[in-house]
Amino acid sequence: MKFNTGLLDALFGEKTEIEVRQDDGTLRKVRVSKAWLKKMEAEGKMTTTKAPENAVHVHIVGPDGLEHGQLIVGKDIPEDQFKKLVDPKTGALYALKVYEKGVPSTTIISREMWEKAKRAMGAV
Repeated sequence: MKFNTGLLDALFGEKTEIEVRQDDGTLRKVRVSKAWLKKMEAEGKMTTTKAPENAVHVHIVGPDGLEHGQLIVGKDIPEDQFKKLVDPKTGALYALKVYEKGVPSTTIISREMWEKAKRAMGAV
């Protein structure tokens, strides 16, 4: 987001680092001035939240298209299953959502299986 708080703030203002969620659901670290962040929050253009330490991002593919979610390791997913299925490159999990008699069911799968399911469903 482009938003100007002035040249002096851009050059000399106190900076902080925030994580911004991208379109694909991954997080990207961005350095911004504290004045910029405060102004964005005051105008309702941005909210900041703190994710739990053991939170993991989940990419979900299903008949409804692509979705994103968050699971807590040790609460929503057992730690041994997390270690077995986490993508080492992104640190994220991948899931397949299906409907059985109108009831949704989501299963954590490997990234390779998720990629195949994504192609099969024609999801973009």
